[in-house]
Amino acid sequence: MTIATGEVITASDMTFVFHELDGSLTKTYFTSNTWVDWDLSGTIPAGAKAVLFQVTGNNGNMRANGSALAKTALNGSVTPISIAQCDSSRVVETNTFSAGTNTTFSILGYWGV
Repeated sequence: MTIATGEVITASDMTFVFHELDGSLTKTYFTSNTWVDWDLSGTIPAGAKAVLFQVTGNNGNMRANGSALAKTALNGSVTPISIAQCDSSRVVETNTFSAGTNTTFSILGYWGV
């Protein structure tokens, strides 16, 4: 599946448009098994509903801020790409699952109305 800027998804009578970013918005962690807030509001505009992200290095995942969802680790050695919901403040939570090693999260784009 290819996702490009301007790609439209319609769900529950709402239309969401994908906006591609260059992947330079990154955060690297060296701790593990703790969900940490990541404020994306400096780059992601108000109205964004979800972000497309990539994990590199070691295992990690991302989820909606305040979620209790116990997401499993994505294997960063194969650079998986996934989606996480962001709240109205554009905050998400990240977690690494490999103590003492680095895990980098890169934001590749977002969906907004």
